[in-house]
Amino acid sequence: MITGGPGDLVQNGVVASSGTTVLENDVISQFGDGAALLVFATAYISSCTFTENFVGVEVLSGTAFTRQNNTITDSNFGTLTPFSAQ
Repeated sequence: MITGGPGDLVQNGVVASSGTTVLENDVISQFGDGAALLVFATAYISSCTFTENFVGVEVLSGTAFTRQNNTITDSNFGTLTPFSAQ
């Protein structure tokens, strides 16, 4: 569980600026961006819950892959690309 607080809505929970990030079975709440993917960043997101963030997943110019089993309860989020189980 990664959580901020009401005053942390200007901060980001997880920020990937390059490389590969794997988020699995996480709860990320009360941040500006629950997860922010910047240039050259790739994230694999599976079984995660993003709640009470200003933006659930912000994909600025990276790539986010999902198994489509996440819960994002925010109104705005980036594009999550499905990937197959292996």
